[in-house]
Amino acid sequence: MRTISDAGSVARLVVEVNSLPIVHHSGSCPADNGSYFLLHFLYSNHDQWTVHVDGTGCRLVYVEGTPPSSWALDSRLVEDIQALIKP
Repeated sequence: MRTISDAGSVARLVVEVNSLPIVHHSGSCPADNGSYFLLHFLYSNHDQWTVHVDGTGCRLVYVEGTPPSSWALDSRLVEDIQALIKP
């Protein structure tokens, strides 16, 4: 687990997640190896949001445990997450 507290980096991720296209996914993603990123957004007013982003395959995005609501296939979201968590 890694905590990112840089406001600019967090804001960029929020904008990216919010701008992803809506998807109605019912197929399979054969290139998916099961890896994913779990993002927890904690706000000063005590709101919390959890976002699950598949790292491979269709790169489906789930907000608060809902069925996939969007995908990051044509987005830089996964690459930006990977850059933030590099050791």
